[in-house]
Amino acid sequence: MLIFLLVLANACRVFEHPLILTLEVEDVTHNQATAAGHVIDDGGREVTVRGLVWGDAPDPDLENHIGMIEEGEGTGIFSGRLTGLTPNTTYYVRAFATNREGTSYGDYVQFTTEPATPDVATSDITGIEPTRAVSGGIVRDDRGEAVTARGIVWSREVNPTLENYDGITSDGEGTGTFKSAVTGLRHSTDYHVRAYATNSVGTAYGRQISFTTSPPEAPSLTTAEITSVRAASAVSGGRVISDGGAPVTARGVVVSTSEAPQIDDYVGITRDGQGPGSFTSMIIGLEHGTLYYLRAWATNEGGTSYGNQLSFATLEPVPPLVNLITISDIDVFTATGEVNVQDDGGVDVTARGLVWSRIDDPDIENYEGISTVGDGTGEFAGELEKLRPGTRYYVKAWATNEVGTAYSKQLQFTTKVNLPVVSTVNLMGYTISAALFNSRVTDDGGDPETYRGMVIGTAENPEVDNYDFITYNGVGWGDYTSEFTGLKPGTTYYARAYASNAAGTTYGRQGRFTTIEECGSTVDFIYRGEPVIYGSVESAGGACWMDRNLGASQVAGSFYDRESFGDLYQWGRLEDGHQDRRSGTTTNLSDSDVPGHGDFIISESDPFDWRFPQNDNLWKGDGGRNDVCPPGWRLPTWEEWDEEVSDWDRKNRRGAFNSSLKLPAAGLRSNNQKLFDIGRRGYYWGSDVDSIYTGLLNFNRRSAIVNVSSRAGSRSVRCIRQEVLADIEWLP
Repeated sequence: MLIFLLVLANACRVFEHPLILTLEVEDVTHNQATAAGHVIDDGGREVTVRGLVWGDAPDPDLENHIGMIEEGEGTGIFSGRLTGLTPNTTYYVRAFATNREGTSYGDYVQFTTEPATPDVATSDITGIEPTRAVSGGIVRDDRGEAVTARGIVWSREVNPTLENYDGITSDGEGTGTFKSAVTGLRHSTDYHVRAYATNSVGTAYGRQISFTTSPPEAPSLTTAEITSVRAASAVSGGRVISDGGAPVTARGVVVSTSEAPQIDDYVGITRDGQGPGSFTSMIIGLEHGTLYYLRAWATNEGGTSYGNQLSFATLEPVPPLVNLITISDIDVFTATGEVNVQDDGGVDVTARGLVWSRIDDPDIENYEGISTVGDGTGEFAGELEKLRPGTRYYVKAWATNEVGTAYSKQLQFTTKVNLPVVSTVNLMGYTISAALFNSRVTDDGGDPETYRGMVIGTAENPEVDNYDFITYNGVGWGDYTSEFTGLKPGTTYYARAYASNAAGTTYGRQGRFTTIEECGSTVDFIYRGEPVIYGSVESAGGACWMDRNLGASQVAGSFYDRESFGDLYQWGRLEDGHQDRRSGTTTNLSDSDVPGHGDFIISESDPFDWRFPQNDNLWKGDGGRNDVCPPGWRLPTWEEWDEEVSDWDRKNRRGAFNSSLKLPAAGLRSNNQKLFDIGRRGYYWGSDVDSIYTGLLNFNRRSAIVNVSSRAGSRSVRCIRQEVLADIEWLP
């Protein structure tokens, strides 16, 4: 009964083709890929064959395909490797399955193979020589990517590559045949050659071909034309056309009085470098008037070969041909002669130079100066030295060979005389009517007769043709001193040094100064921040003094006239306010020349000075450190106070007042700041120091003496004129 039912079921079923899917393609390379299929249903009949079929058009089948593989039977998933594919090509693949009802296909799947390196072959080696050969190659397929470079590589090692080679060529791009020259080889050497081609994927090589270079031959060359034939020399050379396959290690020309000269049988030979190409040979040491034969030669490992033979006859020598082109760089003591020895006369010029004299037509036997400047032909420059300024000279060039000495045409020139260089160095000093200058001539321009001096005028830029005063201070280089007298007092003058020679006159820098005015004139200056006008008086001793004390409002009307007393200064201090008779006080000694305040500094211990340590160099001369007198004025010295006292009618305070100075008894401020002797005694500072003390004039009703005092006490200051000044304004 069961068997009956099964038969009945089969009799009722409809059988079909298998049901199959094509799966995705994987692992695609330039010539392979993996494809797969899935037999989902056998259609009621056993699947006896299943597999993959592919082609270059959609829907390949078992009758129309490029490739096919079978992969078993039955249902389920299967895969297979597609081989023999072409790089960079699009393919279509379908899975298939066959049962008794027929064959079914899955939908096609499209894929493209990867590009590959090119297909390249190496050409046979031809034209083998000692240093070169010919090869090349053919790019048969670019494998899907353009060939960007191609050529050959070679090496003495096997399998040369682009990274390891002795030589390489670059022979264009793309597919097709190319030809390559294999160069720079060594003779008798084994080499290995491969063609290469490169695309974006990489570089591929053709098969390796090996060959051996041939042994070298002797060089081939020609002899150059013979030129510049002289009595003892000539010029030739040659050209090495081919090195014969080995480096040319020596080359030159060979000369003989016999035909076919060789390098082991010659009269003269030159050696002119190595390698191929042209060379020039200078043949020297030949005999006059002689017939010679000459050939070029070249040597390599293959031997020595010779060029074609030429002949020439040397000349009989004559004196050289020399030309003095010009005289240049003419200066005071020197000049330069530019010369050209145009022809040696057929033999070597052994000496050449210049000869000169102040007398016409000098030669090497009769001259004032001669120079020798080397030997041979060509241009040269010679120096003419130890010449005289402003002098005419006659010059000739000369050249000597074994025949004799020849001379050029004579030229003449005159040496220069430059302007002198002079400087106004400094004003050494001036008074009411005199001045003393120091100047210097640093260059006389080459003229030893350069004279020098100084000009002074009341107008700017005095000259030797326009001046008020002039000095003449000899001739030549160096320092000199110019003294002027008879100048007008209180007058502004302009002064310049000068120096003159044949080239002209030059001047030093211009200075301006004003002579001291006559005593009795007013003195205008700033005191305590205000402009003041004092007078000046001439003492019996002839010195010029201010007519009142510093700080006084008037000339003394009596020795006790308070308006004439003025200020009291601690010795050596600035006008900073401490000189006021009622200034503030301090007991702090100063450690500098400028205390920085206006207080009176009390000092009650030895050495009784407002400054510690003491400074003996204050109040020295006109413009000295802390000078309180106006410019051109200073404190008097001990000697000057002594001289004034010696001329008084009385040696006391009345004599001081009766003198032309009208000195009042202004008193003092002691080192402990107390005021004493106001209207009774006078105390006047001097500039001299004695040990820890300072000199001063001291007078009272009984006496007048010059002695010393400590520096902390305050005393009167009366300024005396500096009779010799040296300040000057230098003008641009």
